[in-house]
Amino acid sequence: MRIDGAKEFQSDEIKEYCANNDIVLQLVVAYNHTMQARVKGAIGCVKQHSRTSLLHANKPTRFWDDATKDFSIKKVYLWASTDTRGKLQTPYDRMQQAFFGINKTFAIPFGS
Repeated sequence: MRIDGAKEFQSDEIKEYCANNDIVLQLVVAYNHTMQARVKGAIGCVKQHSRTSLLHANKPTRFWDDATKDFSIKKVYLWASTDTRGKLQTPYDRMQQAFFGINKTFAIPFGS
């Protein structure tokens, strides 16, 4: 994982987690807008949706991890990708399947 030396990546807890999960921390220049824009945008998206999920479910912040995992799994599943036959499926296609029988767990809001 490429990091810019920000304080959130300097804790012993993060370093230990990365070491235990075979994640290599690679220090890069302090700020490179092109590289950081996608990462910061993705982090912002996950944080925003996790907060919204907690508020909508009326859950305390101690459920932050669960809300973040729930959103991340759903986002990865619903992202446009190919199915087992090689056909491109859009998030719309996948949501239709979720609502009409294939996997309803992706249609259930967090906290239900």
